[in-house]
Amino acid sequence: MTPLYNSTNQIPLSNFIASYEIPAKYKAKAAHIFVKLFDYISQIYVDSKILKDKWTQAINVLTYITFTDDSLPNNWNKDRPIENLPIVDQSDIKDVLKEYYLESSDCIIWDVAPIFSDEAVERIDEAVNNIHEARKHEARQNEHNIKVSGLNKPLANYRAVVSAQKPVPAPLKSQTDSQVNIESADKLTSMYDILLDPSYPYFPRVDFHNYWIVYKDDFGEEYGIPRSLPLIPERQSDITATTEINRMVESDFMKLYPNHIMKVRSQAMYTHYEDFPELDYDEDIGVIFPIEGFTKEQVVDNIIKYPDIINIGLGRIGRQKQWEGDQRPKVVWEEFFKRIEIDGQLYIVDQHIWDQLPELRKLPPNRAFQQEYVVRKYLLERDNGVYRDKQPFGTLYPFITLFMPPQEYIKRGYKDVLEIAKSCVKSRVSYFRSRNPMLNRLGLHFNYEGELIKE
Repeated sequence: MTPLYNSTNQIPLSNFIASYEIPAKYKAKAAHIFVKLFDYISQIYVDSKILKDKWTQAINVLTYITFTDDSLPNNWNKDRPIENLPIVDQSDIKDVLKEYYLESSDCIIWDVAPIFSDEAVERIDEAVNNIHEARKHEARQNEHNIKVSGLNKPLANYRAVVSAQKPVPAPLKSQTDSQVNIESADKLTSMYDILLDPSYPYFPRVDFHNYWIVYKDDFGEEYGIPRSLPLIPERQSDITATTEINRMVESDFMKLYPNHIMKVRSQAMYTHYEDFPELDYDEDIGVIFPIEGFTKEQVVDNIIKYPDIINIGLGRIGRQKQWEGDQRPKVVWEEFFKRIEIDGQLYIVDQHIWDQLPELRKLPPNRAFQQEYVVRKYLLERDNGVYRDKQPFGTLYPFITLFMPPQEYIKRGYKDVLEIAKSCVKSRVSYFRSRNPMLNRLGLHFNYEGELIKE
């Protein structure tokens, strides 16, 4: 469906509520939410494309919540309305909003004067503090006695590829939560501290005087990937393709754990479904559904190892010839969870397939359960030695997201919490390196331990 709003048909921010032509039944609820958002933006407005795109995405998420009648998270604060928004798959938002979806910030006329309020100054100070903290981390290299040769000089003539690094906001303080299991927790771990792709306005933090890798391609073009900051991650979302595990000590790994149990799966997985008696429910990990060939314990183990599967991304579904006699057919990719492999054949998961498979008939027929079922079935089979033709783009290893304090993992039988934290770092580094377009272009591949694979 064609979007209503684009670069030629824009909505003025100053009159957004009246001009945004969503159905009348949603207007009142949307207005109640949006008024806080626009007041907030007007107080911290900076003419930045990155920030405007993030604010536009916040509008899409809040509109999605309005349309679906979902509840905002308990830690959502009306005075800081773009923080702690639920993580929703973009395709889900587009499916629900249809023509009301805002593709980019170009859909909006930003008729707001930039104002350096106290809040804006605070955020600028926060960015400056990040630089100082990065310098402290750089100094810590001496403690680890790690020598970095050949990559610590400015490369003004190299093409720089910025790794995806997002400074995140400080978690909300003075909150209460029955699941906090840390003795001196003055703040709760935020979703933005742990998720693979937190949706939040950010400035990339990289050190352009310290390159992780410099490489020359077959045409003589030289490329450099600068190291992301901080060099030693303080939270899971600090981990990027350039993070090096051999720089980290035991305390660095242990502080990656959140200080309370966090609900990182799709919001639909934390709902009781009385009409579907086959579904079990765990207060900490959410819905547990049956998958043929695997026990409930195996499914639970899979959820604990891979709680955040929203970002699995694309899947290879075959090759397609571009012309008759094409000797190198092009690989065809699509969203991984759209198809399921049955008896060696790939099928689009539509209503017909849903009705045909007994397992799927036990699940609520919606996109969230489709994604959970297809991805978890693939991971369970893969981790138990069954390999399918359909493969995801890039790697996905266990414990890529730590969503519980270490003592909660221990309670569930996962005793070696230090090794689990190390697995988190290795899995995330591998995830980002395997999806990095520059590394893929240069044919540079790394194993799970982070070592370059020499062909």
